[in-house]
Amino acid sequence: MVFKTKTPNPEATVENLLRMICTQSIECPDAVAAYTSASSPAIINWHNSIGTGPYILSDFVDSTAATLTKNPGYWAFDERYPANRLPYVNSVIYLIIPNQSTALAALRTGKIDCVQSLTMTAAQGLQKTNPELVQFTTILGACETLEPRNDLAPFSDIRVREALQMALNLPEIANSFYQGTAQPYPQSLTSSNQVGWAWPYQQWPADLQAQYAYNPTGAKQLLAQAGFPNGFTTDVVADNTGNMDLLQIVQSYFAAINVTLTIQAMDPASWTSYVVVGKKQDALAYRSGAGTLGNINTPIKMLQRDMNGFAGNFSHVNDSVFNGFYPAALAATSIDQVQQLVIQANQRVAQQHFAISIVQPSTFGFNQPWFKGYSGQFGAAAAGGNYLCFYLGRFWINAH
Repeated sequence: MVFKTKTPNPEATVENLLRMICTQSIECPDAVAAYTSASSPAIINWHNSIGTGPYILSDFVDSTAATLTKNPGYWAFDERYPANRLPYVNSVIYLIIPNQSTALAALRTGKIDCVQSLTMTAAQGLQKTNPELVQFTTILGACETLEPRNDLAPFSDIRVREALQMALNLPEIANSFYQGTAQPYPQSLTSSNQVGWAWPYQQWPADLQAQYAYNPTGAKQLLAQAGFPNGFTTDVVADNTGNMDLLQIVQSYFAAINVTLTIQAMDPASWTSYVVVGKKQDALAYRSGAGTLGNINTPIKMLQRDMNGFAGNFSHVNDSVFNGFYPAALAATSIDQVQQLVIQANQRVAQQHFAISIVQPSTFGFNQPWFKGYSGQFGAAAAGGNYLCFYLGRFWINAH
């Protein structure tokens, strides 16, 4: 199969060939014609699912479990052990357990092999009760971020956004609340862990670092300069699956500079409808792991994040400089050019305080000691069928 584009377009390569998510997939037109109808073109009975992955879907119970059986005709070999034909395991049962306590009980008793995306508190409990379990730590996919409406007062004034940033003691949050498991410095657009594609805090000039340092006195001065000598009252629309305790800490820091923050919690579906689709929030928004800062994502995708009109631009930024980065990256003819644009975008985001950086915490997972080949690959058990099949085909069970 050969793909041809009119111009060099790294985005096309990323979206169509590398991103293993269901929004981009190559499908068999004969199967689509055979298994769909004009009245329900988007619905395919799971019994008719086909593919080229390591497993075949053999049973499915909605919201409960999916059973996968080995595909005897799978074409791949283990990249780590090239002589080994994949998959290793004959069958896999993928359980959907919404209650974390139930999942942890099953892990403790050896009824399931792996659990991931646990909080620090849950991880500490497992360490005590089941020291034989193998723990892995993964950096959260995005920095914990507050998204102010850059297009509405008072947050349209950069001094207000900077003041809220200076009100937060990030090292204290990282060391006390997260007990040292979070990175204690602010993030810009891409995660500082993406070496070569980020602008880490340690490289920021001293005057910019000072704008992100804990300084409640300086924060009050900035608010006074912006016309709020006595502070103001505002609210944050929060996805309630996020860290509500963290928001209460932020609330107390803001109170110290006379900014009264009300927390409006919503379930994920309502939050998406209100913030992403309806764009109804008039102050701040918060969703854990999905903020616009510190993202662990394809860097060129991040050049869209603060573009005017982009769905994930929760802060409603409309900055002519930032708007130019993504088109320039699509027109680039070398990796070096794209890399420089991503770094420039990071600099712009940090300098303009489009969003308020908290810290980038870690998420935790555990697996049984007999579950091998696994090192916490995100998506292996949580991010969709394509990720799931690819990774699960490369794990094995050590029976000894």
